[in-house]
Amino acid sequence: MSIAIVTNVKHFGGMGSALRLSEAGHTVACHDESFKQKDELEAFAETYPQLKPMSEQEPAELIEAVTSAYGQVDVLVSNDIFAPEFQPIDKYAVEDYRGAVEALQIRPFALVNAVASQMKKRKSGHIIFITSATPFGPWKELSTYTSARAGACTLANALSKELGEYNIPVFAIGPNYLHSEDSPYFYPTVPWKTNPEHVAHVKKVTALQRLGTQKELGELVAFLASGSCDYLTGQVFWFAGGFPMIERWPGMPE
Repeated sequence: MSIAIVTNVKHFGGMGSALRLSEAGHTVACHDESFKQKDELEAFAETYPQLKPMSEQEPAELIEAVTSAYGQVDVLVSNDIFAPEFQPIDKYAVEDYRGAVEALQIRPFALVNAVASQMKKRKSGHIIFITSATPFGPWKELSTYTSARAGACTLANALSKELGEYNIPVFAIGPNYLHSEDSPYFYPTVPWKTNPEHVAHVKKVTALQRLGTQKELGELVAFLASGSCDYLTGQVFWFAGGFPMIERWPGMPE
């Protein structure tokens, strides 16, 4: 039996990853900040009986609790979130950058730091970071968020070199314009599927002219966790529907 962890399960790529991993036969332990509240944890468990919500919040405590409950951790999906704030560089506070780095780089580092020893001992495991495609197509005045995400992508690549000899592949998935349904991280149904201006924007900046789905992301996560494609270790997969689209320049031949 394979044991997987998905962090921030209610947000970003969490639900798509957790549900598809469960369908693939993994026992999926789920972290979410809301699970600090007993009623939230119990409500989630009732709604999704196939998933295993955990109350632990700190990375080391989460890894220890899952290992104690289920014996080991085979798959780690570090699905990291942070609210981006657009600001000119001279308007940010240094603490703004520290907050982004803490959430988007330090936390996944801490999770791998806590789980690596048991995976190395077994010479097996899979690590997947869900980061962002913003480093591939940065927006103006989003330097803190974009560079923190880029650091997480680079961390995945660096760890793939270190952990490869232990048969532990490490991957990063960089979504953008991923439909987050009810979650505000980062493209909820309202307004991204209901407001004509938002819908038109998505059509303009993605080649597929739509939001990505949780099911599509879940398929990629399950594929990378399956053991059937480990030779892809170290890769960053831009999961963004062809973002960014580049407009023709003035006078460009048709």
